[in-house]
Amino acid sequence: MGEAADPAAVTTAPAVDAAAPADAGKRRYDSPVRREQANATRQRIIEAACELLAESSIRDWQGLTVRAVADQAGVSERTVFRHFDNERGLRDAVMRRLEEQAGVDLDRLEADDVPAAVARAIEAIAAHPLPPKAPLDPTLSDASRRQHAALLGALAPHTEDWSDRDRTVAAATLDVLWGLATYERLAADWDLDAADASAGAAWVATLVVEAVQSGRRPPPAGRDVLELEAIAPGIRALLPRERGLGHPPAARERSSSLTTLPVALTGSSGTTSTLRGAL
Repeated sequence: MGEAADPAAVTTAPAVDAAAPADAGKRRYDSPVRREQANATRQRIIEAACELLAESSIRDWQGLTVRAVADQAGVSERTVFRHFDNERGLRDAVMRRLEEQAGVDLDRLEADDVPAAVARAIEAIAAHPLPPKAPLDPTLSDASRRQHAALLGALAPHTEDWSDRDRTVAAATLDVLWGLATYERLAADWDLDAADASAGAAWVATLVVEAVQSGRRPPPAGRDVLELEAIAPGIRALLPRERGLGHPPAARERSSSLTTLPVALTGSSGTTSTLRGAL
């Protein structure tokens, strides 16, 4: 959800004098009370870091320094380093806490968990301010506006009895698949080549279109994630596997039923007008 610190820029704990006794600075004894106090301090430090991060975009971790966290938690920097070896260790602990707060367990994630995990992650991200958006070139801004209008228009014949909210959610989801950010994530983070990135995006877009055509609306806003977990198997059962759409199309062997929509999404034909025909 967030971005870890650059290892080269990680702040580490102050060096210990080699001539000092091996047990210098350590507690001379341990007890359940001291362990409880130490754990409480560690938790306060992590919570303070989360509070700092909540004030900025989920991707902006520059302000999450040991000094800033120590000030927020009301402890010394040395106390922070007593619980974390370096700044990277602190940030990793914060990331784990954010995952816990979002109810996302990446270590035990199963296929049926993914829809609810996505919903929780988006809700957690939405709790942070959006990063400032740089203004687009007027030509690009106009292209984006026309793309939004085209998607809403393409869905309109199949969503006449839908609310504006449901139709917009469906169109916006397709718009995300049709964007630069989707390709950058697939290519840069997953190392997919252009053909496989196109196939993956078109595959998901086709499933969304099939859902719209079948009258399956987006879940209501605020639907409990437990409900999403409960209906996930049913959603998979409804996917049109008999038409070969239950798996990503091969880059060179897409079925004829998929050709129109991928062309519109990827722009390989030089036009987006074919999207309406695909719907």
